[in-house]
Amino acid sequence: MQKKTFQLFVFVTALFFGGIISSETSLGADRRYQGTLECGFKEITDDTRSPLVAEKGTVVTITCGVTLHTKEKAFPVFILGKQSLGGVPIASSGTNIALEKGSTAGAVLSFPASFQNGEYEYMLTAVDTDTGNTFAEAVELKAIIGKGAEPAKLEKIVLDKEQYEWGGSFDVTVFLKIAERLVIMPGMFSLRVTMEARDGSECVVLEDSAAVTGATMKLSLNFPSEGQCANTLRVSLRDTDGKVIDQKFVAVGLSLNDTVSSGNTNFVQGLFASMPKIFWIFLALTIILMLALVGYLIVRKRKS
Repeated sequence: MQKKTFQLFVFVTALFFGGIISSETSLGADRRYQGTLECGFKEITDDTRSPLVAEKGTVVTITCGVTLHTKEKAFPVFILGKQSLGGVPIASSGTNIALEKGSTAGAVLSFPASFQNGEYEYMLTAVDTDTGNTFAEAVELKAIIGKGAEPAKLEKIVLDKEQYEWGGSFDVTVFLKIAERLVIMPGMFSLRVTMEARDGSECVVLEDSAAVTGATMKLSLNFPSEGQCANTLRVSLRDTDGKVIDQKFVAVGLSLNDTVSSGNTNFVQGLFASMPKIFWIFLALTIILMLALVGYLIVRKRKS
């Protein structure tokens, strides 16, 4: 009986102190952050944490939403944004907002135009202006600005076989290097695959616009059955505007195209076929006259 009573006492005591610890932890979390801060680039609406990809000279604008958890009182909050490049602070932007009990308010922060290529970091914080305490967890964003920091590029092109036949099918795997923390959104990048002509111009389009969905893309395509194409593939990576970000050339193991190999013969045949008959009659008479003249000169020389 005493043993059971002691076990019951231990159980109740554990529940009591456990509840106190849990309550204190919960209260501590509430005291640490009185609200939440959510920020994203103005140009990106689908995924607020996606990096911004922009040209040099872009004025970066960040929109934030601040939510107050407690319903006990209102809070004056200061939103501060810091812009840096390579860990070096460049600019800052801030604004004051007043939060009513249990409400949400918005804030807009603008940063000066950036003309240096690179990956820019943005740190967004919210502070209770009455106490100076951190109001919400900080938010980090990244912007890739200028040509010096491409959001993606072609890393490697791999074909499924070494030898192919004209008119046959083939698979090509494209490996891309995506910028850190970049979330690929629909329509952000596309792949274009073409074959080169002997003069370096475009011969045929095998794939015009394959949407990029990840860092590895596998395309199933078909070679043309005829044409003046050389054994070279051009793979181009393009952005939403169709601008070429990167491209690579790949040599393909194809048998010599009959049309290409017989190009010189066909050219000669076509040249002869295009000449009018009167030209050939004139040419034949000219050759006969020249032979007759040469014969006459030889005979005359012997008699003399």
